[in-house]
Amino acid sequence: MVRVIPLLVVAFIVGSLFRMANEFGVGLFRMFGTFGIAVMGALATQIVTAWQVEGAVRELHELLKKLPEGWKVTGARGDSRRWRGYIVGPGRVLAVVTTPVANYARGRGLSRALERAAAEARALADARSQGQPATPCVLLLRRRADEEARLKAAGALVLDLEGLAEEVGRAWGGGKFATDAASLV
Repeated sequence: MVRVIPLLVVAFIVGSLFRMANEFGVGLFRMFGTFGIAVMGALATQIVTAWQVEGAVRELHELLKKLPEGWKVTGARGDSRRWRGYIVGPGRVLAVVTTPVANYARGRGLSRALERAAAEARALADARSQGQPATPCVLLLRRRADEEARLKAAGALVLDLEGLAEEVGRAWGGGKFATDAASLV
């Protein structure tokens, strides 16, 4: 709720600027009020994006708590907006890096974001020195793992939360291990 306070302050200022433009007939107030509307849009977008990403990371943590017998998380780093680490199980190691690329991203923006995440996942997989080699994995927090996303992140496994549950379940041999991974899109 604290995040919304700056948005409310800007909305109050914008309203005051438009009111002053009407009262005094000065167009400059209207111009700054219009700029304020653009600032409100940018603030609202940041707030909603942060809520989506933090919710997805919380869901990832819940999913990781429910890993099946024989699976564990190692080398985990991150905060409420990003996560990276290894998911180690019998016969499989996933070097997982999250990315907040949005579902509406297309073209060059999507390519850059997924190439960057895939490079980070490959570097994380290469950094693993002990035991079996790791599979680089890009975990999409705000997007479905569709064919377009898979093509853009060459050399890495591209998954969403449900796909991660299915991938671990397949390697585990028991099918999808967590049935409550909700859609984030």
